[in-house]
Amino acid sequence: MQIRKRDDVDPEEGIRKYGEVEFADPVNNKYPIDTPEHVRAAWAYIHVPRNAMFYTPVELEQIKSRIIAAAKRFDVHLSDEVVERDAKLFAAGSYPDRGIEISEEDLDRMAESHQVVPIKVEHADSPLDLGMVTKIWRAGKDLFGRLVFTAPAWALVQASGAKGLSAAVKRDKSGLVEVSLVRRPRIADAVVFGADAVEFEFEIEGGEEVADTNAAEFSRRIADLEGELRSRDVDSHVESLKRAGKLAPAGEELARVLLSAGDGQVVTFADGSEKPVAETFLAFLDAQPKVIEFSELADGAKEPVELSEAERELCAKLGVSPEAVVKHRGR
Repeated sequence: MQIRKRDDVDPEEGIRKYGEVEFADPVNNKYPIDTPEHVRAAWAYIHVPRNAMFYTPVELEQIKSRIIAAAKRFDVHLSDEVVERDAKLFAAGSYPDRGIEISEEDLDRMAESHQVVPIKVEHADSPLDLGMVTKIWRAGKDLFGRLVFTAPAWALVQASGAKGLSAAVKRDKSGLVEVSLVRRPRIADAVVFGADAVEFEFEIEGGEEVADTNAAEFSRRIADLEGELRSRDVDSHVESLKRAGKLAPAGEELARVLLSAGDGQVVTFADGSEKPVAETFLAFLDAQPKVIEFSELADGAKEPVELSEAERELCAKLGVSPEAVVKHRGR
């Protein structure tokens, strides 16, 4: 089965950006796998929910197979990049407290129609991606799922003190909504997600036992986890921009400040539309020609420079003060 052409992607963009190289998705020219660095990046990116959501489970397996084959050629150990955990999600049966009854046939239909869903924290929306549920299957009366985390996210999850996972199921029994890390599985009352979903609870398997912690401490650890993941995401964007020749060393500190901006910081355009600062900045750089060849970047070299007039103007348009950039450089 061939991967479908995506409406949101121009295949020529991949060629313009990376050249005539091998791609894990050769139809849309996404996820180059021509170097060890690109292989690692492809493996990490395809395990991000917002990227995986564009593909069916069968298409994802094809993409992953190509990445795995390339990893073998370059002697890249992908097992170091992600952590997979299989877990029981819930079982067929009658749940009068939740107002739902689930049969084994319902579980089979859910497994057949499963699409990748994200792993969240306490069912809260977040721009950060902890991981995803890539597949689900029935074994007897039980429904199991495969949870995939990036290695850094899994390490941070263990350190956060999270003890359980909570799965939200569509009330029409057509599939999962999401799975969340929770301080502990709730045991008294089911949490209903509007009128469309119901929550089930289960324990994380394969994790280290952690001491009990109060709500404030758990929230602090989760905030630390999100901050660390955001920092890693910024690092990944910066490295990708440098490899693509879109970011010179002189602009790296400014880029880090703009990419670290929260989703609440937006740019308002003339037509009244709004976009987050980080997203706008990435789109701006992506539209620019190369400013430097990657081979020209000296390992570990940093150029202490002042903000240029153009950089100051960009700061003003994006609502970021030049002082914030200078302060960031001093860290």
